[in-house]
Amino acid sequence: MIVDLGLAHRRRCLASQLSGGMQRKLSVAIAFIGQSKTVILDEPTSGVDPYSRRSIWELLTKYKKGRTVVLTTHYMDEADILGDRIAIIAHGQLQCCGSSLYLKNRFGSGYYLTIDMREDKISSGLSSPEIKKITEHIKEIVPSANFHEHIGTELIYVLSHSDLDRFKKLFSFLEDFKADLFINSYGISDTSLEEIFLRVGSQADDTVEADDERDSSCFGKLTSVFHKKKPTRNSCAHRPVEQPENDNLPQANGTVVKYTSVPVMDDEGESIKPEGNKHWRQFLALHVKRFHHTRRNRKAIFSELILPGLFVCMALLVTSIVPKLQQRPPLTLAPSVYAPPHYTFASLNVTSPWQTAVDSNLTGALGLGTVCLSNERRMAGYSMGFESPVPVVEFKSANESVAQFSQNPYVDIHYKTNNVKVS
Repeated sequence: MIVDLGLAHRRRCLASQLSGGMQRKLSVAIAFIGQSKTVILDEPTSGVDPYSRRSIWELLTKYKKGRTVVLTTHYMDEADILGDRIAIIAHGQLQCCGSSLYLKNRFGSGYYLTIDMREDKISSGLSSPEIKKITEHIKEIVPSANFHEHIGTELIYVLSHSDLDRFKKLFSFLEDFKADLFINSYGISDTSLEEIFLRVGSQADDTVEADDERDSSCFGKLTSVFHKKKPTRNSCAHRPVEQPENDNLPQANGTVVKYTSVPVMDDEGESIKPEGNKHWRQFLALHVKRFHHTRRNRKAIFSELILPGLFVCMALLVTSIVPKLQQRPPLTLAPSVYAPPHYTFASLNVTSPWQTAVDSNLTGALGLGTVCLSNERRMAGYSMGFESPVPVVEFKSANESVAQFSQNPYVDIHYKTNNVKVS
């Protein structure tokens, strides 16, 4: 493929480093990679130089075998060379379809005979006796011949396709009497596809203008209402598409192309309206398109459906392996957990027994910050397998002095008065 493109010497270059013509050839070649059966090209030779255009033509001619290539172009010579079947579209509607030979036979004027006269013998224009003499001899041999136009020293005649068998005699006559008729040279050419395109396009313009005039008139509107159909311009086609009478027509290169008929609505047909809500149909069409796009892309299916599930499973597995955080027991917030000295600020107005008791506890020998542990808690401490690090001292009465223990802040004191433990 690279050799056919003529890019063998640039095979290591990036596409952005290639010229515009090389990039166009590369993009056309990419369409044929992967054994594609259908290739759609929209004006592949537009804006390229003639050499690159010829290279693209050769590439399409070589690789079109076994494929269906749909190509749009504004160059009629390109369509004539590459197209096995040529369709002409005007005003968004299909006007005719067929091989190049069929279109020329169906819409062409015939063959153009061009005769170059000597300049001194054509100075008087069409009234020159030499021109009249040549015209008489040509019509005598080919009765259907018609004088087309006069350009400078050239005379152009139109010869019908039906008189093809008379061309040999005509050419022999022109060759034998070239000097007597003051002819420098002569030649013949067929109707070009460009001329056919212009002719079909002009017919389509006339049809559209006639339809517009009919639809704009009051009578045309009433007729469309009574017949319960829309104007003709909204129908599928202005006229039936021209098809070759013979399904197997030989091409210029000797190959045979088989054609199949395509149903096209005529002028009397009505435009078909799809049923249902437009937005609902658009919604379904987009989802169908998305479904087919995803179905053909396996990487998208894996990344959108399978890969997220794998990540979720991995996250659940990791969370099940990592040990859970255990809640630690609450800390006791008391002055006893801090090292002495302790400073307590309080403002009391001693007016009641309760406030007197609070004041005595704060200013007493025990002071603030003494922790009282009951026997049950001490016994519970033993049952849990550890011994309380603070010794327990019990007093029989409130008058018993505890001054000996007040110097040790780590002594756990139980103060008993009338079988009531008071700290």
